[in-house]
Amino acid sequence: MEASALILAAGAGTRMKSSKPKVAHKILEKPLIRWVVDAAHGAGIESVVTVVGHGRELVEPLVEDTQVVIQEEQLGTAHAVKIAREVLAQMPGPLVVLTGDSPLIRPETITALVEAQQASQAAV
Repeated sequence: MEASALILAAGAGTRMKSSKPKVAHKILEKPLIRWVVDAAHGAGIESVVTVVGHGRELVEPLVEDTQVVIQEEQLGTAHAVKIAREVLAQMPGPLVVLTGDSPLIRPETITALVEAQQASQAAV
């Protein structure tokens, strides 16, 4: 599929009340972030960028098959997208922005999003 994905995984996840980054917590023995990366790849997206920040030493090994951008200061979601823009400018096709803590996202859902965007030619 001619598309790219940006996975936002820099937040501290303070509501989890854990020292471990939220995206590193496991569901069915698999870290949350891996469910999202695998769904993007399962949708045929090869160009995946992950923004990491808080606890990145634990998160980066989980996303070695993606291009990593580091958000030094966690200044919010829009800032995470902004710091990745140089990398994203080189990526093919439409961009799907995903959160790293969405383990229920399915490849079929991502595919449907990209197909709907392409059919409508919507900018957003």
